Amino acid sequence: MKREYIFTLLIAALFITAAFFMLGNKVEPRPPQTTRVTQSPKTTRASQSPKTTKATQSPKTTKVSQTPKITKATQSPKTTKASQTPKTTKATQSPKTTKASQTPKATKATQPPQTTSPPQTSAVTPRKSVQNSGGFKVVAYFPYWRAGQLDKLDFSVITHVNYAFAIPTTDGKILPLENPTLARNVISRAHNGGAKALISVGGWSYNNQRLSTVFEKATESEQKAQAFAKNIAALCDNYGFDGVDIDWEYPTLNSAGLERLMRNLHSEMAARGKLLTVAVPSGVSADGRYVYESAKAFCDKTLMYADWLNVMAYDNTSDSAGHASYNLAVNSNNYWKNSRGLSKNKVVMGIPFYSRVYGKDFVHGFSYDLVTAANRDNYNKDTATYNGMTVNYNGYSTVQNKTAFALENSGGVMIWEIAHDSSNKEISLLSAIKNMINKS
Repeated sequence: MKREYIFTLLIAALFITAAFFMLGNKVEPRPPQTTRVTQSPKTTRASQSPKTTKATQSPKTTKVSQTPKITKATQSPKTTKASQTPKTTKATQSPKTTKASQTPKATKATQPPQTTSPPQTSAVTPRKSVQNSGGFKVVAYFPYWRAGQLDKLDFSVITHVNYAFAIPTTDGKILPLENPTLARNVISRAHNGGAKALISVGGWSYNNQRLSTVFEKATESEQKAQAFAKNIAALCDNYGFDGVDIDWEYPTLNSAGLERLMRNLHSEMAARGKLLTVAVPSGVSADGRYVYESAKAFCDKTLMYADWLNVMAYDNTSDSAGHASYNLAVNSNNYWKNSRGLSKNKVVMGIPFYSRVYGKDFVHGFSYDLVTAANRDNYNKDTATYNGMTVNYNGYSTVQNKTAFALENSGGVMIWEIAHDSSNKEISLLSAIKNMINKS
């Protein structure tokens, strides 16, 4: 009995010990782990960039039209008025150049392979032109003497149209617009197509008078420049233009007038939410080795007031490959972007839609439309014979190549002038630009 009693006590002690052990090692269940998912931030699209105007080292294109008119505000020829051969005044000498020591020897552009036949054009939904800084711009000049060419304004491609020209006076006023009904029509078409319409003030000459001297007088004091800017702004308000393009060809190196005008205009346009652009010369010789004095007159302080520059990379007498070769376009772009330190969106590359005839006066020129109408095969060349003369121009492939370069290296392309284009969409230079944009 005693033995059984001791055995029972041992068994009970074992049970009590086991119970204490289990209570001391009780494990609480862990709550499930939650991870926080943060949404990635929405990206906003870069807005498109502002504008500029035009200017070349040689004056702008003589109005090369399908039958050019008599000289009316032609920018070295921004061309003449209409039916007879233009009597254009054009500076025969090339602009003074200085050796571009500070300017890097611009990279010699390797010509991209040429395309032999134009791709079929496809419809493009008109894109909204906005005053922002990121979208590729297609800026087309449309002169007031081109009333019968409105069908050339294709706003599925063109983002900004510059109506040319408003003519300034020495006292800072603006002459009444020639063909005001056409101006309102252009504005209306642009807005309906989602594009912007600007008024281009100036040009090379008007009634055989150089407009550079008119600009100088109109801006010779701060008071006059301020009044001039207000008169330009009033013109914008009256017609409903979306901004101003200043086409002063060209200010002198020691002139303060352009800076005064641009500063005052910038205040007027900014207060209205409108654009301000300026036309500038190509800046350098075709090989990129020389900087033109005309480019230096557009000082850095002046350029900061512009939304963008319309670079007149044509009418270059130093260009052995024609007046507006691919190399000239590349070296001009490099000068304004790299040597002058501008962002690529602020540099818009000019492309001519007309030809030049080399000779004593460098004045004669014919539209791309006329040159290709005479022989359709001329569309894919840069040199052809027209009316017994050798003419130099930009054909379909060259315009494609320039557009491809601009898509990568600048803020857009500018056209002087859109009415010179072919009506045949298969060989139209605007179609060449459109097709390259669609491929990008």
